Amino acid sequence: MQIAAVGFSLYQAAITLAGYSRPRRAPLPSSNEPRSTTFGIVICARNEASVIGDLLADLKNQDYPASQVHVTVVAHNCTDNTAEVAACAGARVIALDNYTVGKVGPLRAAVASMPASDYVGVFDADARIPSDYLRSVAENADNRPALQFETISARPANELEAAYGFGRASRNALWWKPRSRLGLGTTLTGSGFFVRPELIRDILPQLQTGTEDLEMTARLAMAGTLVSWVDSTRATVEEPARLGPSINQRSRWVRGHMGAIRRTWPHLVARAAKGDLRVLDLAIFMIVPTRVLTRTGVMAALVIRFLVPGSSIAAGPIVLAALGETVIPVAVCAKAGILEFNRHGARIALEHGVLGCLWFPIGLWSLVTARRVSWSAVPRQARGAEVDS
Repeated sequence: MQIAAVGFSLYQAAITLAGYSRPRRAPLPSSNEPRSTTFGIVICARNEASVIGDLLADLKNQDYPASQVHVTVVAHNCTDNTAEVAACAGARVIALDNYTVGKVGPLRAAVASMPASDYVGVFDADARIPSDYLRSVAENADNRPALQFETISARPANELEAAYGFGRASRNALWWKPRSRLGLGTTLTGSGFFVRPELIRDILPQLQTGTEDLEMTARLAMAGTLVSWVDSTRATVEEPARLGPSINQRSRWVRGHMGAIRRTWPHLVARAAKGDLRVLDLAIFMIVPTRVLTRTGVMAALVIRFLVPGSSIAAGPIVLAALGETVIPVAVCAKAGILEFNRHGARIALEHGVLGCLWFPIGLWSLVTARRVSWSAVPRQARGAEVDS
């Protein structure tokens, strides 16, 4: 286990350093005029009446031809007036009361009935986007089959949201940005992703887990399609404001993640064994999806190496991995402007670390409750619009 932890840690550090040593990849020339790209936008919403109007207003106010954008809201298993709010905002609404878990059913319903389009775009109902969002997507899509555009956190209302926001921003900086520069894939992350209609229609019937975005990513990779990460524009999403709903959400993610591994990981490894190293990178991510695992393993290996006689692991790789788990993240986050070197920044980083450690009991609980398929809507709070800043 020590060797695995050190090895995975050194691999992630190497990816980060190699990615930042390369310049930003220039966009490929597009064969389409950007404003000729058509979008079928899907918003899956469960009890989202307090926030969905803001996203629909953002979509309506895009600096992009309205005739090229078709918006479908799937109000699934709602006990509020989400459907009425969406309809009043001018969206096409599908109401589902079938009590299926997750977003797969709503996505199937929307994609099956939407007009023809070049891309299907998927958003969570709490997302906010700037007025040039779709124009930037069209200009930077480069006809790629699947894209995940950057998402960041909304301005935090409390320190819990700030800690989660720091985690999201550091994931963008440490994982996805360097991988995009190396031509590696990313994962679909629920909001702000765009997939060719023919691909999503083929993939949706195969999805079986509560983390449809991760499973879709893996099944696309099994078919030879990787997801491109793009930061030419960004969507803003909410973070959980209370710990209880956050733990429920993360438990559902872990159960879905384990289900996706069980159903797709052997196929990814088989494809990687044939020489597709980009798929190997995705397979590694699925097994080690957070640096909390590698950081904990490396620090444990460091203690064992110097305090337990007869350790078989050389000190050099362990020390190098420990530096990679501390110096590189601090340097990257500081350069990206997401880590403040003051008391407030230290407190947010510490709180993020504590939240990260919660993955261990959440993971154990998710193993015990692996067959549970319940899904609870995250409580929302309406916010003001600050998406163009």
